Amino acid sequence: MFAMLGSRYLAFLFRLVLGAILIAAGAGKLLRQGGLVDVAARLGIAGIVPEPLSEASAWALPPLETLLGALFVAGLFQRPASVGALLLVFGFMAVNVSSILGGTSELECECFGDIAVITTGNALLIDAAMLLMAVQVLLHRGEFLSLDSRLKGHGTTDQH
Repeated sequence: MFAMLGSRYLAFLFRLVLGAILIAAGAGKLLRQGGLVDVAARLGIAGIVPEPLSEASAWALPPLETLLGALFVAGLFQRPASVGALLLVFGFMAVNVSSILGGTSELECECFGDIAVITTGNALLIDAAMLLMAVQVLLHRGEFLSLDSRLKGHGTTDQH
């Protein structure tokens, strides 16, 4: 079981899935970015951060998610991208847990903009899956089918 978690194929799959989730979330928010500022202000990022910071994060989040997603799909700067994704996911989880504890778990989450409408509870489940995928990509040493491996001259081999 643990050997499977170290599989280069699993790391590759997780990298692609995590990248796709982040690209979808970022693109969906980019399509209606002005509306996200209103949502962030209304929620005050669930009372976690002051309003000016929540507004700034609403503007910065979509391009950051899209960039991290593209890095995962390309397999470029995987470890820094994993750390960035982990920080984002912890933030997402904090907001979602705060919403759930505040009794708003059935509200629609703006996670994917207009691309997909999900509840805060379901968003928390996606966050947990993203957390696991980002940790596995961070800890895995392989660079199977990645630009990182090409730039380092490893081809598609799995380096341990």
